[in-house]
Amino acid sequence: MEKVVDDVVHVPEWAAPTTGWSTNPGYRAAALSLGYLVLYLALDRLSFIGALHGIGITPWNPSTGLAMALLIIKGLRYAPLVMAADVLSNATLPVVPISALPVCLGSLVSTAGYTGAAAILRRAGLRAGIRKSRDAVMLLVVTVISSGLVAGGFVVIYATAGIVPWSGVAEAGYHYWIGDSVGIVVFVPPLLLLHERIKQGVPPDHDRAPFQFPEFAAQGASIVAALAAVCLATGRDHPLGLFYLLFPPLIWIAMRHGLPGATWAVLATQIGLIAGLEIQGHSELTLRAFQLLMFALAATGLMLGAVVSERRRLSLALGDSERLRTAILNTVPDGVLTIDTCGHIQSINPAVEGLFSRPSHQLLGRDISELIEGVPDLLRRLKLAARSPASDAGRWELNARRGNGSTFPVELSIARFHRWALDNMWPLSATSPRASKPKLAPAGTRRSWHTSRGFRWQVKWPQGWRMN
Repeated sequence: MEKVVDDVVHVPEWAAPTTGWSTNPGYRAAALSLGYLVLYLALDRLSFIGALHGIGITPWNPSTGLAMALLIIKGLRYAPLVMAADVLSNATLPVVPISALPVCLGSLVSTAGYTGAAAILRRAGLRAGIRKSRDAVMLLVVTVISSGLVAGGFVVIYATAGIVPWSGVAEAGYHYWIGDSVGIVVFVPPLLLLHERIKQGVPPDHDRAPFQFPEFAAQGASIVAALAAVCLATGRDHPLGLFYLLFPPLIWIAMRHGLPGATWAVLATQIGLIAGLEIQGHSELTLRAFQLLMFALAATGLMLGAVVSERRRLSLALGDSERLRTAILNTVPDGVLTIDTCGHIQSINPAVEGLFSRPSHQLLGRDISELIEGVPDLLRRLKLAARSPASDAGRWELNARRGNGSTFPVELSIARFHRWALDNMWPLSATSPRASKPKLAPAGTRRSWHTSRGFRWQVKWPQGWRMN
């Protein structure tokens, strides 16, 4: 017994479950707060280019996107941390002396505005990620409105403090508005997608990576080539004339990879554009001239990627639904078939073949009235019943005809359904006891009907019969 115990592999202490900082909520919150503060200040410092009036009015503000992502993902309880980071940034980055009052008031306005925006987006479901095109539209609308309100309040506070001249309030507000909007639209979607991927624990697909690498390389090269063309042509008479070259690579990536590819392509394009213009030594006026086009580029990529991803999800869901429907129809003992408005059979399940003792190629395309005996005006009665309320729909006990000429009793019932597609297709269902070994059972009727909007064809067998 001792030998068996000695053979057990002992887990080292470092690999055993611990109760240290990684599992302590307080320590994790402290680490998150410290990491956010460092990253926020780093992004603010890196994007402090072409600052209007020497304060935080820049072509784009990725730190604002980081703050919005934190509030959407982690909740509004992090608003004090967002305000603390903004106060620290506004107090250290500007190149002009600023008193504490406008700094605190400007940060308060910014935090309040974006906290309210994050609350709206969380309520709209964006904390779970951007899943539908409606989510992308909501993000764009809330971003435009909230950044506009924040820009107005921020600029008025600094104008009251004498930092921004009153004659330049409109210009300063416009550039602040576009800069924050670009920062949010560019930075929030990839952070939400990254958080969702980490939360779901989706492993990388190493099997497909080698096959996708050439495509990724070509797409990256197209972005670099477009950025080079735009930056090199900026010094000409029409500095914005070649900006449209940035759209084809983005559209290509969005169509191929959906929202994840589009968001990362937008982020790479924005960083490359700002870096390229700065390396070329262009003026602040040139940088600001690109602001609105940057927002248009980011919004286009976000919307196109969301639409493509949503269509792919719907296509996959439709395929799963179709496979499930096929599996059910192929295994259910009831016969289910569909007819068009002319009464021709369009589709059947395997049970119909056994029910009528005919193979599928002899049933498809045939008139339904050929399978029902003694009702020459069957199709007309079906159409009339379909236009009547469900409570008025008639039921008829009729006789159906098998392939060998024998007949069996059926009950035909009609129910109206409301579908916007395939209105010319009427699903019918029929049940029949198995041909072998019928057994007696308590008196009753076995009925089955197709519950989607359409006709319900029920087969009622004589009292006392049931299926094996």
